[in-house]
Amino acid sequence: MKQQIQIDKNGYYGRYGGAFIPEMLYPNVAQLQKEYLSIIADAAFQKNTNIYSKTT
Repeated sequence: MKQQIQIDKNGYYGRYGGAFIPEMLYPNVAQLQKEYLSIIADAAFQKNTNIYSKTT
């Protein structure tokens, strides 16, 4: 049986899910998240990253 994980708009899953990052890294992670979310739907980005998720 495969468990379905629901992630909310803040990136949390379940009652306690999420990620712990040191306070000093938070600005960097926030910037990374912003940039990733801005390109994730781009067709060229999808094509480029899909080659890494293919299995043989």
